[in-house]
Amino acid sequence: MASLTELSRELDEHSTLTRQLLSAFEDLTDERTDVSTKKRVLPVAPTDIAQELVALDGRLQRAADRIEEHQKWQRKLEAVDDDIDRCETAMASLARHIYDAQGEVIRILEDAEKSTDSSETRPVDMDDLLEYGRRLANFTSAPPGYDPQAPTAAGTIVRPPFPSEQQMKSGWMRGTLDGVEESMDGEKDQDGMDGEDGEGEGVEGESGTGHGHGGGGDDDDEVDPFDLDLNPDME
Repeated sequence: MASLTELSRELDEHSTLTRQLLSAFEDLTDERTDVSTKKRVLPVAPTDIAQELVALDGRLQRAADRIEEHQKWQRKLEAVDDDIDRCETAMASLARHIYDAQGEVIRILEDAEKSTDSSETRPVDMDDLLEYGRRLANFTSAPPGYDPQAPTAAGTIVRPPFPSEQQMKSGWMRGTLDGVEESMDGEKDQDGMDGEDGEGEGVEGESGTGHGHGGGGDDDDEVDPFDLDLNPDME
């Protein structure tokens, strides 16, 4: 605001000096005398006014440069405002898309939950169950070591087993090891309880336990986790 006031004052001064310069030129052509003294009145020298105009013109030029710089920054600010408006519009559009997508996901989840509840509660048709069993049986009829890349003979029902032999062995080993760990944890708990009964009873318990393990009948019930033969009857 101060710069605008200063510029307005300098423009007014420029107008005043211009009028004074023109008036000085007129005074040079017209001789004037003072009525009281009867002497010739000397006009203001135009060179003095011209020097003031030159100095004022320099100040006005610097003010014009400042105005041009201000306009340049103003254009940059307007460009930034336009970018902000575009970003806000894009963000609003993205927020609407996210809101719509969220509603669609919620709807899909609700439909899936209803479908799951319906499949769990509705009765299973016997024909569907038999058809499922028939199709599943075909996928378990291939022997171990079956090559799924080998061409299938016409008319045969042998298909690649699912789950595969490797998956079945992995599941067998994992389940067996879990059972062994649970058995070992149970024996540790039992040993801790027996230890509280005294040293003599502990020795007797150990001899009894050793005798139990030494029996031939219990060895047949133990499961070897590394026995991965899935078809022992084919040997």
